[in-house]
Amino acid sequence: HTAHARKESRVIERVLALGYDETISAVMVKHHAEHHATKYSVALSNPLSEEMALLRASLVPGILDAIQWNVNRGQGNVRLFEVGKSYAKRDSKYAETAWLCLGTIGAREADRVSVAGRGADFYDLKGDVEQIAALFSRKNLTVDDRELPAHYRAGHAARLLADGEFVARFGQLTPAEGEQRKFRQPVYLAEINLDALYHHALKPPQVKPLS
Repeated sequence: HTAHARKESRVIERVLALGYDETISAVMVKHHAEHHATKYSVALSNPLSEEMALLRASLVPGILDAIQWNVNRGQGNVRLFEVGKSYAKRDSKYAETAWLCLGTIGAREADRVSVAGRGADFYDLKGDVEQIAALFSRKNLTVDDRELPAHYRAGHAARLLADGEFVARFGQLTPAEGEQRKFRQPVYLAEINLDALYHHALKPPQVKPLS
């Protein structure tokens, strides 16, 4: 959307600066991919194949597939993001929502001389989400653990709200799904509702004079 192009550009700049690489996944997905979403999935009336039977209702499966692809090829430390839309149908109404999805596995900090590296954790992802939200002018940011999808590990995930409005959810992928995908380390995800952020103006850049 041209009205949000500048905001999206700022978001992507921030995510790249945080060390994430961009990935792109298919908008049309197979049925089993949608267990990360809701019962409001949008089925195609004349799909070309079972592999492309639904419009995606979540960006999570695509991020997990991309992480899995990298891990299977020997990449132990992966940090990926995707900007895209999810699709849903309630009654006879269709809805499109713009999302930023983050996914990370492995080390947050590499080994250094006489100092062991550190694996990514919940608080790293929370900090990344807050830095992205900080690009926008809003008054109050709060965190709770309500209404989280089943693909997040209980007690290891949270929601971010801006002025009481849902903005993001983030946390650890359930160990059961991690084992199913043969991940040997915890995977952390974030789903940021860009439409909710775009309701707010970008904060003007702040420049401090050199001392």
